[in-house]
Amino acid sequence: MKNTLRKSRAGWLGALATVLASGLVLSCSGDAPEILEPEGSAPAAATQAAAADGTVTVGPMHFELPEGWVAETPANSMRAAQFRIPGGDGTSLVIFFFGVGGGGGVEANMDRWVGQVTQPDGGDSKAVAKRTDEERGAIRLHHLDVTGNYGGMGGETHTNWRLLGTVVECDGGPYFFKLTGPAESVEAAKADFERLLASITIS
Repeated sequence: MKNTLRKSRAGWLGALATVLASGLVLSCSGDAPEILEPEGSAPAAATQAAAADGTVTVGPMHFELPEGWVAETPANSMRAAQFRIPGGDGTSLVIFFFGVGGGGGVEANMDRWVGQVTQPDGGDSKAVAKRTDEERGAIRLHHLDVTGNYGGMGGETHTNWRLLGTVVECDGGPYFFKLTGPAESVEAAKADFERLLASITIS
C-alpha cells in the first residue's frame, strides 16, 4: 500500500513538473499568447500621439486641438476620442463613433441630446434649443445648443449645464461631437470648439 502511494505521488509530481516546464518554455518563446487591447483603445493612442503637435486624427478626420485641451483615453468603445477642457469643473468634449453609417440619423441624435436636458421651469427643451446646419464640401455639420439641467446618459443631474452637439456627416462617418459642462465654462470654450470644427478636414 505504501509503495502504491509513493508511486502515485511520484507520478503526480512528475506531471506537475512537466506542466510547469511547458509553461516556462511558452513564456520565454515567441509563441506566448498575445494580449489584445480592449476595443476602442487604438483610436485613443492615435489621438494622444497626434495631439502633441496640435493636430488630432480621429478616423478620417483631422482637426486642430485648442490649446490646453487634453486628450484622454476613451472611457468605452463607443468613444472615438475624448478631451478634458481646462477649468477642472467637468467640462469635456467626447466624439462618438458607432461604425460607418451607424448611430442613427441626425434628427434621432438631436432629439436624444435634447432629451438629456430638462428645463428648471418644466418647459420644453426642444423649444429653447438652437439648431443650425452647414455644408463644407463633402462635410455636412448639424449643430445643437441647449442649456438646462443635464442628466447625460442616465447619470447624475447637473444644474445649469450646457450641451453643444454636432453631428459630422462625412465619408467614413458619421461622428458625433458632444461638448458638455457648466453653462459659463461651455460659453468660454465655445469659440475654441467652433474653431476646432472649422478646422476639420477629411482624408
